Amino acid sequence: MLIKPERFNPEKFIAIILPSSPPGKKLVRQSLQWLKRNNLKILFENNQLSKRSLKENVRILSSQFRSYLKNEDCSAIFAGRGGYGSNYLFDFLQETTPTKSKIIAGSSDFTFLLLFLLERKNMLTFYTPMPFTQNYKLFSRRKILAYFSQKKEIVLSGTALISGNASGVLKGGCLSNLVALCGTDFWPELSGTILFLEDVNERPYRLERMFWQLLNSKGFNNLRGIIIGNLKNCFRNTKERQEFFTRIRELLAPFKIPVGFNFQFGHLQKWFVIPLGVQAEILTSDHKMILRVNEEYLQ
Repeated sequence: MLIKPERFNPEKFIAIILPSSPPGKKLVRQSLQWLKRNNLKILFENNQLSKRSLKENVRILSSQFRSYLKNEDCSAIFAGRGGYGSNYLFDFLQETTPTKSKIIAGSSDFTFLLLFLLERKNMLTFYTPMPFTQNYKLFSRRKILAYFSQKKEIVLSGTALISGNASGVLKGGCLSNLVALCGTDFWPELSGTILFLEDVNERPYRLERMFWQLLNSKGFNNLRGIIIGNLKNCFRNTKERQEFFTRIRELLAPFKIPVGFNFQFGHLQKWFVIPLGVQAEILTSDHKMILRVNEEYLQ
């Protein structure tokens, strides 16, 4: 059974963890000041910025993460930023057996941990912007309360690349992180899934190669649909972008599933919340496509 988090309690704190690359101290300071001005209670342990060996760093971070899960005064856990490294927490969290969850959110490299918690611990997680990035001003008390303290309809709009309607379990994240799990014991179950994907700073031939690897991976034949978000800094011009999506349409057409692009989520200056593990549907009308979350994502 999917473990859904309790609704956000503004009287409790949001913990920020850094399982991936460390941000600059100036950016951390600016972000924390912004969050506090927005009347959000934040817990960030500065020892996460200390330079340590990989093993020691992962040990400390996993210990902090487990303590936040148990802490009754913690209402949410956000990844501070992406980069690389959250996959190293897998081995340290294998024995964690939560019976209830918090709001656990992030994106980019944090895809690793979001999928691990969903697949191995049955915990609903969220794909969202992160506070220790240049987009920290996207965070506000109003947005956190709107999405995490009450029932909120989540609908994302995009353009149909391959038209169709579908329903399934919503999973996904950063394309390069997902593909990195191919062939490992941590590969997620894709059968019956609507897959959402985005990435940043990848050349078109690398993106296409990752899509090829993905469609040859276990479970892809039973995928229900794909939506593609922002591919920031991946194309030099409009012609290159058009050529890429023409080739992707050719690759995916034999699977006869709906595929959409131009959805507004990913590495961009826009607020979004995508819950992983819930039922969702893809609906197409003319060339427009929407993704709608059909299941309550909070307790």
